[in-house]
Amino acid sequence: MKVTQIFNQSINKHHCFGKKYRPRNDADGFVCFSSASYDNNPPDRSRTKFGMTTRLQEEKISFQRGLTPEIAQAISRTDVGAVSDWFAKRHMPTDFQGNQVLAWCCQKTAMIFGQLKLGLPKGIYVIDFKQLEYKNPSKALGTCNLLPTSLIKGSDEVIPPKTIFFNSMQPWQNIDTMADAHYAEGGSSTDFFMSNPFHEFAHAAHEDWLVRMFGEGKTQRRIEMFLDEEQFTKRQEEYQRKYGNRILPGICRYALVSPLEAVACDLARVIADGLNPVTLLPPKNLLVGTPYERLPLWRRLTRSRYEDLKRPLPEVLRNFWNGEFE
Repeated sequence: MKVTQIFNQSINKHHCFGKKYRPRNDADGFVCFSSASYDNNPPDRSRTKFGMTTRLQEEKISFQRGLTPEIAQAISRTDVGAVSDWFAKRHMPTDFQGNQVLAWCCQKTAMIFGQLKLGLPKGIYVIDFKQLEYKNPSKALGTCNLLPTSLIKGSDEVIPPKTIFFNSMQPWQNIDTMADAHYAEGGSSTDFFMSNPFHEFAHAAHEDWLVRMFGEGKTQRRIEMFLDEEQFTKRQEEYQRKYGNRILPGICRYALVSPLEAVACDLARVIADGLNPVTLLPPKNLLVGTPYERLPLWRRLTRSRYEDLKRPLPEVLRNFWNGEFE
């Protein structure tokens, strides 16, 4: 079945709030989208291990972090059809285009996020990004749309929020090396091999949390307010002026794009750092003490108050997580 046919089926099952959006291109991708990309092809292993940049040496990147021989074998045995069936039972349509790496990683990511009681995406698709309304498709790794969006070239179908896409043009068989390169370039806060699936799932989890608090309409208006085409540059400059000196050293360069990217980058790192290195499963208390912990009402009411320029990074991220983007 073609990707667009699967899109049509899934779209008919989900309510898309509000009007259709055509994503606007800018230097970092689409305003209506979360996206991740790297500027160069991932380096080969020999050049990466022995002759990469100074930052690789300074940051002490753990090559193939988490990707053990046992995991690599499990990926090679993955039945992609069975993985899609697993997602279908949970009301998430998928089309992995036979990609074992992404099928295995997305299923594992869904299990991890599910155990942490984080929201999951509405659908997951592997597609050639040249088929999408996307700037520089050869550089993109993946994206999660945040607003109902007309995305497929030549189609007026509206893709619902929390739908994740991965770029079939990328060499996902080298996912560990891709993660290393992405981290080295400041596009990720972790070199964990599943950093990109974690990042896109984090966007879906964030929007799910906002919908739980505010409902679909108010959530999408909040996101639209920050990502409005006419106001985006002004809001981004104000965001970077207020928080840039904490976000850049505290998370990564890509987190400077918007509060939404700051949350996705940081939540991906928090989860990756907290996993059991053998089982890749999270402890139940992984999010305790982080900006993403579900605080009881009394703790929310007794939180310390700060001026914007003095607010510590964890409290900045907690505000972003709860939809306070200003």
